[in-house]
Amino acid sequence: MPVPLILWGGVALGGLYLAERALDEAGDAAQASAEVLKWAAIAGGVYVSYQALKSAGALK
Repeated sequence: MPVPLILWGGVALGGLYLAERALDEAGDAAQASAEVLKWAAIAGGVYVSYQALKSAGALK
């Protein structure tokens, strides 16, 4: 009878470890996507500024 209890304890600890790893990976992915979105917003601002200057005749 004690062997199944020990096995279930190991399964529970393994599940907690894998859940912690998954949350850590999700946090890294969220941080990376935020970085990409930041640079996309900067690039969009530069493009819009360029088009505005071009249409105003400031750039040829």
